[in-house]
Amino acid sequence: MKHTVAVIGGGASGMTAALCAAKGGAAVCIYEKNDRVGKKLLATGNGKCNFTNLLLEENSYNGGGKEQVHKILDRFSPRDCIAYFESMGMLTKEKNGYLYPASEQASTVLDLLRMQLGFYGVCVKTNCEIVRLCEENGEYRLFGYRDGKKESFSAEKVIIAAGSIAGIKNNGRSDPYGLLRTLKLPLVPVAPALVQLCCGEAYLKAVAGVRLQACISLCIDGKPVCRETGEVQLTDYGVSGIPVFQLSRFAAYGLLEKRKVQVHINSLPGFTDEAYKSFRKNRRIQNGEQSAEEYFLGICHKKLIQLWLKLSGIRPGEKAKDIPKEKMEAMFGYFRDFPLTVEKTNSFSQAQVCAGGLAMEAVDENLQLHRYPGVYVTGELLDVDGRCGGYNLQWAFASGYTAGTHAAAQQKKAGKRI
Repeated sequence: MKHTVAVIGGGASGMTAALCAAKGGAAVCIYEKNDRVGKKLLATGNGKCNFTNLLLEENSYNGGGKEQVHKILDRFSPRDCIAYFESMGMLTKEKNGYLYPASEQASTVLDLLRMQLGFYGVCVKTNCEIVRLCEENGEYRLFGYRDGKKESFSAEKVIIAAGSIAGIKNNGRSDPYGLLRTLKLPLVPVAPALVQLCCGEAYLKAVAGVRLQACISLCIDGKPVCRETGEVQLTDYGVSGIPVFQLSRFAAYGLLEKRKVQVHINSLPGFTDEAYKSFRKNRRIQNGEQSAEEYFLGICHKKLIQLWLKLSGIRPGEKAKDIPKEKMEAMFGYFRDFPLTVEKTNSFSQAQVCAGGLAMEAVDENLQLHRYPGVYVTGELLDVDGRCGGYNLQWAFASGYTAGTHAAAQQKKAGKRI
């Protein structure tokens, strides 16, 4: 008789875990709280589904258990991920290491996963939220609500793949970490990641909508933490864009710790110190008779120049040669260091992923809980978050593969009663 595996959550990692367990010979059922599986997957990559990245490096992931994480990613690498979907019939396309379905539709990935669930006989119960788990007579009992009514289910193995609250409106539902809390497992504080930053400067409204190629640095309590280069978007509330997303998880934790968080924008990242010094000197010699507004025109976006003139106390019509040295220094300073104070991140509902979650020391190399043999945790529930660029979906698929394959292959040992 097939042994049974219950998968709590029908997202990317949950569906992959279910498929791998079913391929391994287990009878599998997914319990999904939404009205259909894979709902969040449809929004990934702006609907194009950047599902993995060939440029996987040491700094591609943050959080705990770096060695564990990379072992799991070695077992199911980006190349394995590509082969996994190509074996289902999906054509793929690559751009600078970023992988997408050739259709550029996230629905292609979801449709194929759902088709595979049906092919391998995976049972799917939707509108079903599991809130408690306990061990009874050598198997696990799952208690929850299906269509608002209390129900219970049983299985020999359990894979918890409930995802996170990132990118969805919670609408009063219990949080996905609730089940882990009932098991009294160690949780790293959860924060929004890959998210916009909200800044306190009211004058940002004057430059809302400006996009610039820039280097943006994050400082916490005055000390530089990290920096990123790319297209930065200025908004009426703060800053956005991929470089901002990449450093946002560090800003979020700084804010959680009540520390001073700032970003510094260098709008001329291509200049060395020496080259910029030479540029300033030559510009003053050549353009001294121009008005201040004319003098700085062409260096970067006009709205930024107008704002920085105002912040430097320079009148737009004032001749460049008549601007006091300290004001000129202040103005030139803004081009390479425009500081903004970060007051908060945007909400979890606007974040692509969550940082934090179950501490990695709570699981073994197969993502099985040390305290509860036969119970696994995957995906965003773990304290692992990747950079923009398909890394988080790669982690979802790799962690689902590891847990599902091991759950199908291993007999559950007697463990601690819940």
